[in-house]
Amino acid sequence: MTGDPVLNEIYRIRAELSDQFQGDVHALGRYLREQQSASGATVVTRSPKPVKMGVVHNPRLDVDRIRDNTPATTPGITVAQ
Repeated sequence: MTGDPVLNEIYRIRAELSDQFQGDVHALGRYLREQQSASGATVVTRSPKPVKMGVVHNPRLDVDRIRDNTPATTPGITVAQ
């Protein structure tokens, strides 16, 4: 345990829930959804944000380019030769 009382409480509750459901996360999820429904609280579900795909660096492609002696290309950028 840590010296932080908030973290200690979180760890204690997590251990109790794990013991109560024998580590079955699906049973824990069902239980929590039942508790949520029984609470009567308004539940807001937002649509997921679109994922922005970035350029992934792949060192293997660099090795192939060096071996073939071909210049690296980036869409929208022209390199003078």
